[in-house]
Amino acid sequence: MLKKSLLVAALGIVAINSVQAQCNPCPCSCQRGFYGLANVGWASVNYNNNSFGQVAPAGPITAFVASSSSPSQQWGLGVGLGYQWNDYFALDGAFDYFFSQQKTNFTYNFNGVAASGSVTQKNTYALLLLAKGIIPLQQGFSLYGRLGGAYEWTQVNASASNFANSTSGNGNSLRPAYGLGVDYQICPNLTTYLDWTGIAGNKSSASVTTTATTATLNTSVKAPTVNYINVGLRYFFE
Repeated sequence: MLKKSLLVAALGIVAINSVQAQCNPCPCSCQRGFYGLANVGWASVNYNNNSFGQVAPAGPITAFVASSSSPSQQWGLGVGLGYQWNDYFALDGAFDYFFSQQKTNFTYNFNGVAASGSVTQKNTYALLLLAKGIIPLQQGFSLYGRLGGAYEWTQVNASASNFANSTSGNGNSLRPAYGLGVDYQICPNLTTYLDWTGIAGNKSSASVTTTATTATLNTSVKAPTVNYINVGLRYFFE
């Protein structure tokens, strides 16, 4: 994660230097109004521990054990729109996509016979709305913090031996979101930034079932926890 984060920061510095060579920084912060934004970065997406249980009837499924799985670490992309009222306050709306995948394996006994299965969660999307507080510094730099919410979607696939079919579904959940970052104003209409965005997970977001002749296995999946380090550009339309 650290190496990928340093790579993201290095790419941001290269982008700043290449754009800065074509326009001079503003002597003061003068950016107001609507803006568009785009970013790329590295995301750690942790789908947390899922829960499993037999719906009905009682008896056939016993000795159920689920293995732990490591957070998925993959690239992320984001685009969005925002509005800045003054040097101290703005509102960000963004759509982020994470190329994530995490698989949880499990074992159990089905009518006394050892069996196994898995749940795969992948392709997480997040729609974010965040209030942004800004602290202007010198030489075109500013610090900021963001706080708001994120609506997450995640694709879920569950399968188990001794059950007829694998099952797919989509998990969705409204979760708290937050972030910290630094802006650098390159031109009157253009700012680059280095950002960390977090989304708090660990809430049930979907329930998928796999069915056999005598039992139904229910899988309750969790909303993922996201830590996203990214670099981006913000362009003011006015």
